[in-house]
Order: sequence, then C-alpha cells, then structure tokens
Amino acid sequence: LTNIKYRIAIMIPIYFLSLIALSATSIDALAFSTTFSPEKVFSKVPAVNVEKTCLDISLDVGHVDGSHIPIKQFKFELTQSKPNKLHPSMPGANGPNPFTSSGVKKIEVTKDGHFIDIRGTQRANLSDGCWEMVWRKHAFSGVIVCGFNVPDEIKRNDATLPSGRVYITFPVWKKTELMERKEKKIEVTKVGIVLAQEKDEEIKKMMSTKNIIMKALHFRNACAITEKITTSGYGSPWYTKIPEDGEVTEIENGYVLSTKGTVWTKTESFFEEKILLGRATIGTTDSTLRP
Repeated sequence: LTNIKYRIAIMIPIYFLSLIALSATSIDALAFSTTFSPEKVFSKVPAVNVEKTCLDISLDVGHVDGSHIPIKQFKFELTQSKPNKLHPSMPGANGPNPFTSSGVKKIEVTKDGHFIDIRGTQRANLSDGCWEMVWRKHAFSGVIVCGFNVPDEIKRNDATLPSGRVYITFPVWKKTELMERKEKKIEVTKVGIVLAQEKDEEIKKMMSTKNIIMKALHFRNACAITEKITTSGYGSPWYTKIPEDGEVTEIENGYVLSTKGTVWTKTESFFEEKILLGRATIGTTDSTLRP
C-alpha cells in the first residue's frame, strides 16, 4: 500500500507538468498560426497601371432560350482616380483576399448603353462605376472586374436586369503565357479528336453487336478511351477557357484582354451567392497601358 501511494505521489506532479507543457505547445502553435502571411499564397496584381482605357461594351442580359435585353454601345473609361463613395463593394478588394486586388479605381461613363423595346429606344442607366484587376499568385490569367449600381430595374419583355449591384468581368492574360497555352491546346485538340473518334467507333460496335461478351469488351474499350480523353485535358476547364484567335484585344506591357466576359450579381444573403445574368462583349478598345 505504501508503495502504491508513493507511485501516485510521483505521477501527480508529472501529470500536471505534462499539461503545462502541452498548453505551452498549443500557445506556441497558435502564435505560429497568427504569423501566416497570405502573400505567400496570393500575390498582388502584375505591375500594370491603366492610364486610360476606353471600352465599348455590349451586354446580353437574359435567359439562354428566353427573352433578352441587348444593351449596345455602353462606353466607359478605366481611370486611376478614386471611385465614387457610393460604388458597389468589389469581390477582390472587399472580399476575403484583398491583397489579390489592384485596388478599386473609378470608371468614367462616356455614353450610357441603350436597348430597344416596344416603347422605342431606352437608356440603360448604370452608375457609380468602379473597377479592379484581380490576379491570384501563380495564375496565368487574372480578371478585370467592373462594378456598377443599377438604380432602377431594367426590363424588356420577360428579361430583367435587377436593381442593385452588377458586375462585368473580363479575363486578362499574360501574352507569352497565353501563346504557350494555345500551343498546348492545339496539341491536346489533335489528340482529343483522334480519341473521340476511337470512342465513337467503340460505341457503334457495342451497339451493333448482339454478342454480350463483345458488348462488354467494346464498352470497356470506350471507358478506357474516355479516361484517356480526361487525362489529356481535352474539354477540361483550362482547355475551354483558352480564347480563340480574334477573341482577345492586345494591351501594352505584354498583356491581352479577352473580348468575351460575363455579367453577374450577388445575392444579399450572408454567403453572397453569385448569380449569372448574361454575357458581355468588347467591341473596340482604345487603351494606353503603361508599366
């Protein structure tokens, strides 16, 4: 009994010392985690400053198979001035990773867009414009995001551009990186087309034969080819995002701007769900971008 008491008397201080050591380790770990630098994961946008870029935008708002609002000749300039205080919150600068944003700058609208309905020509009023460039570290492309406030709902037949904030986004590419990706896309396309033809042949053979064993064999072959297509990158997200010739407009300092973009908004809920409203197209640009 005395021996047991002796052992307990020794173990109790060892137990408490272990707790103290564990707490100290936890505190050190917490201190280390607070020194995490997001800049190690994300980087600021490339050193490209817009002196003045004039864009002529067409917006196609509405359902794919339904009514549309074709807004034409919406012209504005991307400036280096401070934005209007009433400008909408921006996904980059006001989002969870503001260090990926160039900062919010003013958009100067030079001509309101217009559309035609049964009442004639109508003006599309988009106000308090601002823009930013967002670029994630190690990404070979970024985006230019243009934000506006829509004071009053814009409606044409069953299509609606709701009042509130609206964003127009266009991808931006490093020219050299885009050229490399295009070359890779050409190679992948050649391989993908051949594989797709082989897959179609296997499916035809599977459908035409009445032999159950041969059906299974051709089905297995078609599945194996499908896996090869997936592995090759043919039709993958990076593949489909590579713009075709004529779908970019060159800007200075080794960058190009995609002429095809999206129109979208966010819900007012806590999670701010993104809602796609339509497409945007750049007609002409007059840009002077300097390092």
